[in-house]
Amino acid sequence: MVASITPSNLFLSAQLFAKIPIVGRVNLTKISGSLVDGQGVKAQFNLKVASGNITLSAKKNGNKHDLFVSYALHISIVGNIKGNNFKLVTLP
Repeated sequence: MVASITPSNLFLSAQLFAKIPIVGRVNLTKISGSLVDGQGVKAQFNLKVASGNITLSAKKNGNKHDLFVSYALHISIVGNIKGNNFKLVTLP
């Protein structure tokens, strides 16, 4: 993922990638939106080598926010991969 987040309103703009064996780095999708609208920012994609969905969201933690990711992926060479509310980082 290559992303930027505007600290004042937690607006996300991101490019999502996957590194797939034999194939290498694959561009999945671009996403943008508010991380704190209650739903987060969701993306679905359907490529030859990978399909699925990813949600990025922020949850308040004191006076900061934690960035979380949930995903359900199917990668043709690897199989199914799922993760629910995995904390990536604490935002300023």
